[in-house]
Amino acid sequence: MGDPAAWDWKAVTSASGKLNRAIRKLAVGKIGSHPVLPAAAEFIAAANLQHEYGTGIHATPCFGG
Repeated sequence: MGDPAAWDWKAVTSASGKLNRAIRKLAVGKIGSHPVLPAAAEFIAAANLQHEYGTGIHATPCFGG
């Protein structure tokens, strides 16, 4: 990839934005502000997991739940 000082940062920023928009379009949900892609959502559902804000994804019922 070479020296980052020599990178075309305008092109890197543009590609990053396009990738992030594509991921958001494919998402079927969110955990907090993070998009969840279909395979991840299926895994979460199949494993009976649940997101608990601030502590991550845990088996249900989670502690205190």
